[in-house]
Amino acid sequence: MTLCRSVQISGANRSKVTWGDRHAWDAELDDTAVVAGAKGEAAPRLSAPAKKPKEQSIETLRGLAILLLVVLHSHEETVPDFVASPGHARWVDYVNFAFVYLRMPLFTVISGYVYALRPLGRRGDARKFLAGKARRLVVPLVAVTTISIAFVALTSGNFLYPDALWKSYFYPYRHLWFLQAMVFVILFVSFCEWNGFMDTLYGWLACLVFAFALGLVPYRPEFFSINRFFYLLPFFIFGIGLQRYEQELRHRAVFATITTVAIVGLIIQQLGWFGVSDVSLEKGDVLGLTVGLSANYVLFMVRRPIPFLAWVGSYSYAIYLFHHIGISAGKRLFLATDGDSNDVYFFVKLAAGLSIPIVIEVVAKRRAITRRALLGLR
Repeated sequence: MTLCRSVQISGANRSKVTWGDRHAWDAELDDTAVVAGAKGEAAPRLSAPAKKPKEQSIETLRGLAILLLVVLHSHEETVPDFVASPGHARWVDYVNFAFVYLRMPLFTVISGYVYALRPLGRRGDARKFLAGKARRLVVPLVAVTTISIAFVALTSGNFLYPDALWKSYFYPYRHLWFLQAMVFVILFVSFCEWNGFMDTLYGWLACLVFAFALGLVPYRPEFFSINRFFYLLPFFIFGIGLQRYEQELRHRAVFATITTVAIVGLIIQQLGWFGVSDVSLEKGDVLGLTVGLSANYVLFMVRRPIPFLAWVGSYSYAIYLFHHIGISAGKRLFLATDGDSNDVYFFVKLAAGLSIPIVIEVVAKRRAITRRALLGLR
């Protein structure tokens, strides 16, 4: 009878091998297949291994990222015809500015980290991998873009002309630019992974430096959000390293250095907010990329589970896709009450922007067609 092998690797030896070797050993250790022995002998049935629960600290970071995104979009307008007092909701403006280098980069770093848990691998089945990513990204992109166009037309009467309609699917449209850009991120990372460019620490660092430099390229075409692809790529690759080379990146000297960089960068950003410095505060500049990477590093190193944020994070994809519908519903609900407080207006839209997408996900999961079309699930 052929038996499954048991592989034992000492901590000392394991630290000397490349990530590719580690991945192969981990796959073998996790193998639950049982091979039949003598001819005619049926292989015993095994129940499917239990699905590993999601790491709650990562879900907490998801919840933080999506909360910051909905806060931003809930504060993009004030109550119509209401004259606010000086300094009205200034704290929300400040929060949105303070987290500008973290908001979408955090989403992207998390995506890279989670991808690294189940990567393509060198010479892996790229066709199957990309088909799965297309289902998860492109299908909801097309479906939600269509729903958004129809929703805006029905609720505001703003119908798109044919020449503008097709551009909604091929150029940045509202918040859905992220999905467009992620398509190119996945293609680039798949190429690197299939060729083994990030199988070692130094190979990963080389890819990260290349992506950082690419993010500074001045020419950025908007077609299918290629310009945002340049911006997101270094964060996705950084997330891969945070999972794949976590032990090396947790070294005290590395932590102290990157934390110092994050603190200094954030201080420079704050000086810009208060008008003390005139340094460029664009997200895609050297400061924005540096603070985005270093601050996200600190968040990952000190992450802890927070139940409420972890719960919100478990619905983060649906909230990202449909929060604009929730915010619009909250807006109409508030205006129907003849309210005149911008602060209440903000919190009503925030609550609706978080809760309504959760309801949409719960309902969508009940049917296979809506699970796939709206959420990209199997």
